[in-house]
Amino acid sequence: MTEIHRDLKEALLERRQLQKVDMHFADLTSRLKKEIKEINLLSKLLKKEEIDLEKLESAGIRALFHKILGDKEKQIEKERQQYLQTALKYNALSKSIDLIEYEKNLLEKKLDRISVVEQRYEHLIKLREKELLGSDTEAGRALLALSKKIDIRHIELKDIDEAIVAGNEALNYVRTLEKQLQKAKNWGQWDTYGNGSGSSWLKHQAVDKAREVLHRVRHSLLNFQKELSDVYEDAYIDINLRMEKIDRFVDIFFDNLITDWIVQQKIKKALDNVLNTKEQVIYALKKLKEEGPLVEAEIANLEAQREQAIVDSAS
Repeated sequence: MTEIHRDLKEALLERRQLQKVDMHFADLTSRLKKEIKEINLLSKLLKKEEIDLEKLESAGIRALFHKILGDKEKQIEKERQQYLQTALKYNALSKSIDLIEYEKNLLEKKLDRISVVEQRYEHLIKLREKELLGSDTEAGRALLALSKKIDIRHIELKDIDEAIVAGNEALNYVRTLEKQLQKAKNWGQWDTYGNGSGSSWLKHQAVDKAREVLHRVRHSLLNFQKELSDVYEDAYIDINLRMEKIDRFVDIFFDNLITDWIVQQKIKKALDNVLNTKEQVIYALKKLKEEGPLVEAEIANLEAQREQAIVDSAS
Protein backbone atom coordinates (compact mmCIF):
# COMPACT_ATOMS: atom_id res chain seq x y z
CA MET A 1 0.00 0.00 0.00
CA THR A 2 1.44 3.35 -1.08
CA GLU A 3 1.41 6.46 1.12
CA ILE A 4 -1.20 8.10 -1.15
CA HIS A 5 -3.36 4.98 -0.87
CA ARG A 6 -3.13 5.05 2.93
CA ASP A 7 -3.82 8.80 3.18
CA LEU A 8 -6.86 8.45 0.92
CA LYS A 9 -8.30 5.71 3.15
CA GLU A 10 -7.96 7.99 6.17
CA ALA A 11 -9.52 10.92 4.30
CA LEU A 12 -12.42 8.73 3.17
CA LEU A 13 -13.14 7.67 6.76
CA GLU A 14 -13.06 11.25 8.06
CA ARG A 15 -15.21 12.45 5.16
CA ARG A 16 -17.86 9.79 5.77
CA GLN A 17 -17.97 10.65 9.48
CA LEU A 18 -18.46 14.32 8.69
CA GLN A 19 -21.17 13.48 6.15
CA LYS A 20 -23.05 11.65 8.90
CA VAL A 21 -22.58 14.63 11.21
CA ASP A 22 -23.91 16.93 8.48
CA MET A 23 -27.00 14.74 7.96
CA HIS A 24 -27.64 14.64 11.72
CA PHE A 25 -27.22 18.41 11.91
CA ALA A 26 -29.81 18.88 9.14
CA ASP A 27 -32.20 16.54 10.97
CA LEU A 28 -31.76 18.49 14.23
CA THR A 29 -32.37 21.77 12.42
CA SER A 30 -35.64 20.41 11.00
CA ARG A 31 -36.72 19.09 14.42
CA LEU A 32 -35.86 22.37 16.11
CA LYS A 33 -37.94 24.36 13.64
CA LYS A 34 -40.91 22.05 14.20
CA GLU A 35 -40.65 22.11 18.00
CA ILE A 36 -40.28 25.89 18.18
CA LYS A 37 -43.47 26.21 16.16
CA GLU A 38 -45.21 23.75 18.50
CA ILE A 39 -44.02 25.46 21.70
CA ASN A 40 -45.24 28.83 20.43
CA LEU A 41 -48.72 27.35 19.97
CA LEU A 42 -48.59 25.79 23.45
CA SER A 43 -47.55 29.12 24.94
CA LYS A 44 -50.65 30.79 23.50
CA LEU A 45 -52.82 27.90 24.69
CA LEU A 46 -51.39 28.14 28.23
CA LYS A 47 -52.24 31.81 28.45
CA LYS A 48 -55.79 31.16 27.27
CA GLU A 49 -56.35 28.27 29.71
CA GLU A 50 -54.90 30.32 32.55
CA ILE A 51 -57.39 33.11 31.83
CA ASP A 52 -60.27 30.61 31.60
CA LEU A 53 -59.31 29.11 34.97
CA GLU A 54 -59.11 32.54 36.64
CA LYS A 55 -62.55 33.42 35.27
CA LEU A 56 -64.02 30.20 36.63
CA GLU A 57 -62.51 30.64 40.08
CA SER A 58 -63.74 34.24 40.38
CA ALA A 59 -67.20 33.83 38.79
CA GLY A 60 -70.38 33.82 40.90
CA ILE A 61 -72.79 30.88 41.08
CA ARG A 62 -75.53 32.66 39.13
CA ALA A 63 -73.17 33.56 36.25
CA LEU A 64 -71.86 30.00 36.15
CA PHE A 65 -75.35 28.58 36.01
CA HIS A 66 -75.83 30.02 32.53
CA LYS A 67 -72.34 29.22 31.25
CA ILE A 68 -71.40 25.85 32.69
CA LEU A 69 -73.15 22.53 32.76
CA GLY A 70 -72.35 20.60 35.91
CA ASP A 71 -70.83 21.40 39.26
CA LYS A 72 -68.56 24.49 39.60
CA GLU A 73 -65.82 22.64 41.46
CA LYS A 74 -65.81 19.82 38.90
CA GLN A 75 -65.51 22.34 36.08
CA ILE A 76 -62.65 24.11 37.85
CA GLU A 77 -60.88 20.77 38.36
CA LYS A 78 -61.29 19.95 34.67
CA GLU A 79 -59.78 23.30 33.67
CA ARG A 80 -56.89 22.76 36.08
CA GLN A 81 -56.17 19.35 34.58
CA GLN A 82 -56.17 20.76 31.05
CA TYR A 83 -53.87 23.57 32.15
CA LEU A 84 -51.54 21.08 33.86
CA GLN A 85 -51.37 18.83 30.77
CA THR A 86 -50.54 21.79 28.55
CA ALA A 87 -47.93 23.02 31.03
CA LEU A 88 -46.27 19.59 31.16
CA LYS A 89 -46.13 19.43 27.35
CA TYR A 90 -44.68 22.94 27.28
CA ASN A 91 -41.96 22.10 29.82
CA ALA A 92 -41.05 18.87 27.99
CA LEU A 93 -40.76 20.71 24.69
CA SER A 94 -38.72 23.47 26.27
CA LYS A 95 -36.18 20.94 27.60
CA SER A 96 -36.10 19.18 24.21
CA ILE A 97 -35.39 22.47 22.44
CA ASP A 98 -32.56 23.27 24.86
CA LEU A 99 -31.04 19.84 24.24
CA ILE A 100 -31.30 20.16 20.45
CA GLU A 101 -29.68 23.58 20.49
CA TYR A 102 -26.85 22.29 22.70
CA GLU A 103 -26.24 19.33 20.37
CA LYS A 104 -26.38 21.58 17.29
CA ASN A 105 -23.70 23.83 18.75
CA LEU A 106 -21.42 20.83 19.30
CA LEU A 107 -21.98 19.52 15.77
CA GLU A 108 -21.44 22.95 14.26
CA LYS A 109 -17.92 23.02 15.67
CA LYS A 110 -17.19 19.65 14.03
CA LEU A 111 -18.59 20.86 10.72
CA ASP A 112 -16.13 23.77 10.69
CA ARG A 113 -13.60 21.24 9.36
CA ILE A 114 -15.75 20.05 6.47
CA SER A 115 -14.24 22.38 3.84
CA VAL A 116 -10.68 21.42 4.87
CA VAL A 117 -11.54 17.71 4.76
CA GLU A 118 -13.21 18.06 1.34
CA GLN A 119 -10.18 19.87 -0.08
CA ARG A 120 -7.82 17.18 1.22
CA TYR A 121 -10.10 14.45 -0.14
CA GLU A 122 -10.25 16.04 -3.63
CA HIS A 123 -6.47 16.48 -3.66
CA LEU A 124 -5.86 12.85 -2.68
CA ILE A 125 -8.42 11.62 -5.24
CA LYS A 126 -6.42 13.39 -7.99
CA LEU A 127 -3.14 11.97 -6.71
CA ARG A 128 -4.58 8.46 -6.50
CA GLU A 129 -6.06 8.81 -9.99
CA LYS A 130 -2.66 9.79 -11.37
CA GLU A 131 -1.08 6.88 -9.52
CA LEU A 132 -3.63 4.40 -10.95
CA LEU A 133 -3.38 5.74 -14.50
CA GLY A 134 0.37 5.27 -14.36
CA SER A 135 0.05 1.67 -13.22
CA ASP A 136 -0.46 -1.29 -15.51
CA THR A 137 -3.38 -2.67 -13.49
CA GLU A 138 -6.99 -3.56 -14.23
CA ALA A 139 -8.16 -0.63 -12.05
CA GLY A 140 -5.84 1.72 -13.96
CA ARG A 141 -7.07 0.54 -17.37
CA ALA A 142 -10.73 0.86 -16.32
CA LEU A 143 -10.07 4.36 -15.02
CA LEU A 144 -8.35 5.35 -18.27
CA ALA A 145 -11.37 4.16 -20.28
CA LEU A 146 -13.71 6.23 -18.09
CA SER A 147 -11.49 9.31 -18.42
CA LYS A 148 -11.56 9.02 -22.22
CA LYS A 149 -15.36 8.80 -22.22
CA ILE A 150 -15.57 11.90 -20.04
CA ASP A 151 -13.21 13.82 -22.35
CA ILE A 152 -15.35 12.93 -25.37
CA ARG A 153 -18.54 14.07 -23.62
CA HIS A 154 -16.90 17.38 -22.66
CA ILE A 155 -16.01 17.97 -26.31
CA GLU A 156 -19.62 17.20 -27.27
CA LEU A 157 -20.88 19.67 -24.67
CA LYS A 158 -18.52 22.35 -26.01
CA ASP A 159 -19.79 21.71 -29.55
CA ILE A 160 -23.39 22.06 -28.35
CA ASP A 161 -22.65 25.36 -26.59
CA GLU A 162 -20.90 26.74 -29.67
CA ALA A 163 -23.79 25.64 -31.91
CA ILE A 164 -26.32 27.36 -29.62
CA VAL A 165 -24.34 30.62 -29.77
CA ALA A 166 -24.16 30.41 -33.59
CA GLY A 167 -27.85 29.49 -33.79
CA ASN A 168 -28.95 32.45 -31.69
CA GLU A 169 -26.90 34.80 -33.88
CA ALA A 170 -28.41 33.33 -37.05
CA LEU A 171 -31.93 33.55 -35.61
CA ASN A 172 -31.48 37.25 -34.80
CA TYR A 173 -30.41 38.01 -38.38
CA VAL A 174 -33.22 35.92 -39.86
CA ARG A 175 -35.76 37.78 -37.71
CA THR A 176 -34.33 41.12 -38.87
CA LEU A 177 -34.71 40.00 -42.50
CA GLU A 178 -38.25 38.80 -41.80
CA LYS A 179 -39.16 42.15 -40.27
CA GLN A 180 -37.96 44.12 -43.32
CA LEU A 181 -39.73 41.81 -45.78
CA GLN A 182 -42.93 42.03 -43.74
CA LYS A 183 -42.72 45.83 -43.95
CA ALA A 184 -42.19 45.63 -47.71
CA LYS A 185 -45.18 43.32 -48.05
CA ASN A 186 -47.42 45.60 -45.99
CA TRP A 187 -46.40 48.78 -47.86
CA GLY A 188 -46.80 46.91 -51.14
CA GLN A 189 -50.40 46.00 -50.29
CA TRP A 190 -51.03 49.64 -49.41
CA ASP A 191 -49.54 50.71 -52.74
CA THR A 192 -51.59 48.16 -54.71
CA TYR A 193 -54.84 49.73 -53.53
CA GLY A 194 -53.90 53.08 -55.10
CA ASN A 195 -52.20 55.03 -52.36
CA GLY A 196 -49.46 56.60 -54.45
CA SER A 197 -45.71 56.50 -54.87
CA GLY A 198 -45.01 57.31 -51.20
CA SER A 199 -45.91 53.81 -50.07
CA SER A 200 -44.01 52.42 -53.06
CA TRP A 201 -40.86 54.25 -51.97
CA LEU A 202 -41.29 52.91 -48.40
CA LYS A 203 -41.72 49.42 -49.78
CA HIS A 204 -38.46 49.62 -51.71
CA GLN A 205 -36.67 51.13 -48.74
CA ALA A 206 -37.68 48.04 -46.72
CA VAL A 207 -36.53 45.77 -49.57
CA ASP A 208 -33.17 47.56 -49.69
CA LYS A 209 -32.69 47.06 -45.94
CA ALA A 210 -33.58 43.40 -46.37
CA ARG A 211 -30.91 43.09 -49.10
CA GLU A 212 -28.35 44.75 -46.81
CA VAL A 213 -28.89 42.18 -44.06
CA LEU A 214 -29.16 39.21 -46.43
CA HIS A 215 -25.40 38.54 -46.66
CA ARG A 216 -25.20 38.51 -42.85
CA VAL A 217 -28.09 36.06 -42.74
CA ARG A 218 -26.37 33.73 -45.21
CA HIS A 219 -23.03 33.95 -43.40
CA SER A 220 -24.58 33.29 -39.97
CA LEU A 221 -26.66 30.37 -41.30
CA LEU A 222 -23.59 28.78 -42.91
CA ASN A 223 -21.72 29.15 -39.64
CA PHE A 224 -24.64 27.66 -37.71
CA GLN A 225 -24.85 24.74 -40.12
CA LYS A 226 -21.13 24.08 -39.65
CA GLU A 227 -21.42 24.17 -35.84
CA LEU A 228 -24.56 22.05 -35.99
CA SER A 229 -22.81 19.39 -38.08
CA ASP A 230 -20.21 19.05 -35.30
CA VAL A 231 -23.06 17.89 -33.05
CA TYR A 232 -25.25 16.10 -35.60
CA GLU A 233 -23.42 14.75 -38.65
CA ASP A 234 -26.54 14.81 -40.85
CA ALA A 235 -27.64 18.32 -39.80
CA TYR A 236 -28.91 20.47 -42.66
CA ILE A 237 -30.56 23.88 -42.80
CA ASP A 238 -31.93 25.30 -46.03
CA ILE A 239 -29.88 28.46 -46.61
CA ASN A 240 -30.99 28.94 -50.22
CA LEU A 241 -32.40 32.40 -49.50
CA ARG A 242 -33.07 34.45 -52.59
CA MET A 243 -34.10 38.07 -52.92
CA GLU A 244 -36.03 38.10 -56.16
CA LYS A 245 -34.98 40.90 -58.50
CA ILE A 246 -37.43 43.77 -58.27
CA ASP A 247 -37.66 46.29 -61.05
CA ARG A 248 -37.79 49.52 -59.04
CA PHE A 249 -37.96 51.77 -62.12
CA VAL A 250 -41.12 50.23 -63.52
CA ASP A 251 -42.72 49.98 -60.10
CA ILE A 252 -42.10 53.58 -59.01
CA PHE A 253 -42.66 55.50 -62.25
CA PHE A 254 -45.37 53.48 -63.97
CA ASP A 255 -46.95 51.90 -60.86
CA ASN A 256 -48.59 49.35 -63.11
CA LEU A 257 -51.05 47.13 -61.25
CA ILE A 258 -49.82 43.94 -62.88
CA THR A 259 -46.14 44.78 -62.30
CA ASP A 260 -46.85 45.61 -58.66
CA TRP A 261 -48.70 42.33 -58.23
CA ILE A 262 -45.66 40.48 -59.57
CA VAL A 263 -43.41 42.36 -57.15
CA GLN A 264 -45.74 41.49 -54.28
CA GLN A 265 -45.60 37.82 -55.24
CA LYS A 266 -41.80 37.94 -55.21
CA ILE A 267 -41.73 39.61 -51.79
CA LYS A 268 -44.20 37.03 -50.49
CA LYS A 269 -42.09 34.18 -51.88
CA ALA A 270 -38.95 35.58 -50.22
CA LEU A 271 -40.82 36.05 -46.93
CA ASP A 272 -42.17 32.48 -47.02
CA ASN A 273 -38.62 31.23 -47.60
CA VAL A 274 -37.33 33.25 -44.64
CA LEU A 275 -40.15 32.05 -42.36
CA ASN A 276 -39.40 28.45 -43.29
CA THR A 277 -35.71 28.95 -42.51
CA LYS A 278 -36.57 30.62 -39.21
CA GLU A 279 -38.63 27.59 -38.17
CA GLN A 280 -35.71 25.29 -39.03
CA VAL A 281 -33.33 27.36 -36.89
CA ILE A 282 -35.79 27.47 -33.98
CA TYR A 283 -36.29 23.70 -34.16
CA ALA A 284 -32.53 23.04 -34.31
CA LEU A 285 -31.94 25.33 -31.30
CA LYS A 286 -34.67 23.52 -29.38
CA LYS A 287 -33.00 20.15 -30.03
CA LEU A 288 -29.60 21.53 -28.99
CA LYS A 289 -30.99 22.94 -25.73
CA GLU A 290 -32.55 19.56 -24.98
CA GLU A 291 -29.32 17.73 -25.82
CA GLY A 292 -27.09 19.84 -23.54
CA PRO A 293 -28.59 18.73 -20.19
CA LEU A 294 -28.52 15.08 -21.32
CA VAL A 295 -24.78 15.28 -22.02
CA GLU A 296 -24.20 17.12 -18.72
CA ALA A 297 -26.06 14.36 -16.86
CA GLU A 298 -23.98 11.71 -18.63
CA ILE A 299 -20.76 13.54 -17.70
CA ALA A 300 -21.88 13.73 -14.06
CA ASN A 301 -22.66 10.02 -14.08
CA LEU A 302 -19.30 9.11 -15.63
CA GLU A 303 -17.42 11.34 -13.18
CA ALA A 304 -19.26 9.69 -10.29
CA GLN A 305 -18.21 6.30 -11.70
CA ARG A 306 -14.62 7.49 -11.97
CA GLU A 307 -14.58 8.79 -8.40
CA GLN A 308 -16.14 5.57 -7.14
CA ALA A 309 -13.53 3.52 -9.00
CA ILE A 310 -10.75 5.51 -7.29
CA VAL A 311 -12.47 5.16 -3.91
CA ASP A 312 -12.91 1.40 -4.41
CA SER A 313 -9.22 1.09 -5.18
CA ALA A 314 -8.45 2.55 -1.75
CA SER A 315 -10.65 0.08 0.12
